[in-house]
Amino acid sequence: MRSSRHRFHRPILVLPFFLFPLLKLGTSWNPIYVGVTTLFVSALATLYCRPDLITKIWAGGGLFAILYFIYFGSVLIFFPDYVVDYWNLKDLSGLFLLGVPIEELLFGFSFGMYWSSVVEHFGWLSVVGADAQSAS
Repeated sequence: MRSSRHRFHRPILVLPFFLFPLLKLGTSWNPIYVGVTTLFVSALATLYCRPDLITKIWAGGGLFAILYFIYFGSVLIFFPDYVVDYWNLKDLSGLFLLGVPIEELLFGFSFGMYWSSVVEHFGWLSVVGADAQSAS
């Protein structure tokens, strides 16, 4: 069932495309912080429009951050100096989790939050488990 919040459906879907340039041009933040903020705010805006997706959005953020950490960490096994050689570390916080910059994990988390809801939000769909389907 659609709520009255559905009227915000389209603006929320395009929010990242407007918010990112606004933050990038309006602040002196490093692009990774602009991206994290844009994706996180967009995910929260999606929650306003689609509160039924709360568990999926937070779980999507957590799961994607974990997968991203595993992927990033596996690259560091073979290329241990990768971050030092290619990241502009003076512009980052200096916080690392097993060699992975915390900014990368924040990006993975916020991307997972936003992306986990795009298909359902876009099509106004709701994915349900087999137990819920058989009960109806």
